Amino acid sequence: MTTVETFYNEHPINETEILEKVEAAGKSLEELRAEDLYPFDQDHYGALEATDVLVDALGIGAGSRVLDLCCGLGGTSRYLGA
Repeated sequence: MTTVETFYNEHPINETEILEKVEAAGKSLEELRAEDLYPFDQDHYGALEATDVLVDALGIGAGSRVLDLCCGLGGTSRYLGA
């Protein structure tokens, strides 16, 4: 039986893979900021550019409340919350 933790550890976008890419990009894990993760933790087609298009189309802005269902690792939620 597959557990949630096993699923995310085996997922193509997982903690180990993301942290390795962050380090390879020259970012410090000790001083890691949400924006350091953006290039690596978007679990959908189109990455941040697709999120920006959707945000514009829906009129999401400061003060908007957004419910992110099936958020995977939460990359989109972190991006919208910044």
